[in-house]
Amino acid sequence: MVRRDVLHRPEDLDHKIATEGLTDANGGTVKAAPAIGSYQQRLSDAQGRRTDVFLRIDEAAALEDRTAGHPGWPHVTGALCRRQGGMSLRLPDAAARPTLWNGLVARLGKEAGELISGICTDLGDDNDVTPAEAGRRLADAADLVRVAVELE
Repeated sequence: MVRRDVLHRPEDLDHKIATEGLTDANGGTVKAAPAIGSYQQRLSDAQGRRTDVFLRIDEAAALEDRTAGHPGWPHVTGALCRRQGGMSLRLPDAAARPTLWNGLVARLGKEAGELISGICTDLGDDNDVTPAEAGRRLADAADLVRVAVELE
């Protein structure tokens, strides 16, 4: 029996919101449920803010596999990473690495410059970087980390 009167902690609500985003990215509960061999009501309960139902890891993984590269991806994995103080970052394909070290260093410098330039722009208007402005810089920071990983 599904409880529908649960008051979740903020980090659990983040998981529910991520589940909703993942379900939406898969075309809603009608399309997502059959893709993982489940029922529409189960997915609806898993994203419900007042229910005690959560996606299983295999369900989240299967749905995230279907949405790789879409905005917000990986929804649930990203929420779990943030819960632990980290971030989700897609690693570069090792087979597609450029072979020239100096090319990677040049890309690293470019990405770092873009990130720093963005931060300076944010500081320029009020000498502060708001949480919203910092959030907009996360993509640049992720690009920087991807290039740094390729250097390894």
